[in-house]
Amino acid sequence: MSGDLKADNPFADRLNEAIDRLHKDVQRVEIWAGALTGYARPPAQYEVDERHKLTPANDTESTANAGPMTRSMNRSEAAE
Repeated sequence: MSGDLKADNPFADRLNEAIDRLHKDVQRVEIWAGALTGYARPPAQYEVDERHKLTPANDTESTANAGPMTRSMNRSEAAE
């Protein structure tokens, strides 16, 4: 495209530079659009194995013997 306009015309030079920047911007948009299309699709359906399911937060029996980093405190423990 830059060879279509005469180089001695300052307006033509600026137009060529603008078109070159536009081409670079379009390429950048195409790259981002391609990268983001994966987020537009819903995640694949899967079934969680029983051993990986989380227990309810109010289940004190399953968390009673858990370590300090894995056990969440309930309100009465937090007040102490």
